[in-house]
Amino acid sequence: MRIAKSRGTKIVWHGNNLLPHEIDKRGLVDRFMQSFSGLVDAFIGSSQSSVDEFVERYPRLRAAETWVIPQGNYRAFYQPPNRDTEDLRSDLGIEPHHRLGLSVGMMRKYKNQLALIEAFRTVPDANARLALVGTAPDSGYLQRLIRAAEGDSRVLIRDGYLSDQTLANWITAADFTVLPAPRSLKSGTAMLSLSFNRPVVVPHRGEFIDWADDLGPDWVQTFDGGIRHSILKEAFGRHRRSDEIAPLEKYNWDDGGRALAECFRSMMEN
Repeated sequence: MRIAKSRGTKIVWHGNNLLPHEIDKRGLVDRFMQSFSGLVDAFIGSSQSSVDEFVERYPRLRAAETWVIPQGNYRAFYQPPNRDTEDLRSDLGIEPHHRLGLSVGMMRKYKNQLALIEAFRTVPDANARLALVGTAPDSGYLQRLIRAAEGDSRVLIRDGYLSDQTLANWITAADFTVLPAPRSLKSGTAMLSLSFNRPVVVPHRGEFIDWADDLGPDWVQTFDGGIRHSILKEAFGRHRRSDEIAPLEKYNWDDGGRALAECFRSMMEN
């Protein structure tokens, strides 16, 4: 990259995570990232809060142009199931009086689903349900999740590939989705949930801070620290399925594409 820059190449970094989710040699990665950040000409974050966190972590980014380009919603790409929601929930093993919190996507250690199960088991609500749905590439971790849920029939673990339709079915069936990974700054799954008009429970970090400001706590409930009893108790008490539409007009790919093109033009001209 240094050779490329010496020849006039511009480097644009679109930041998603401060560090890789799963790394063995953190010191080596830290050194690389600090060095790499000094080569960046433009940095793109999905929110101002995300940009601020990256600049704090990598101070050399202060020399780069910074751009805020929100991720778009997914309403044009995913269609809600064309069937009665209660029938759909019944097929998934969810009764009408159940309130369903959903963790959807790959089951991996960094996502903190083990702590999610442990916190959920302390919620004394017979009508509450927690579903973990998605593939588990680490069979050992899957077994830890299964053992953590033993004895509590309210916890549903569904290991397997999610087709677009299955993904849409689970999100539609849920009362809210939860992202228990405390270091996450950004989530396509959380935006997908909002696109299906389902509230999200997410860390008070990155783009989620800005979402909460824009959409309010009934759509975006944030938490500091790790996932725990009080967070889930609030979530099950606050969030219910409804016909309300999440106001996501600001979050669209057309505006994002134009902003990205403008960023590249700026790099070409400078």
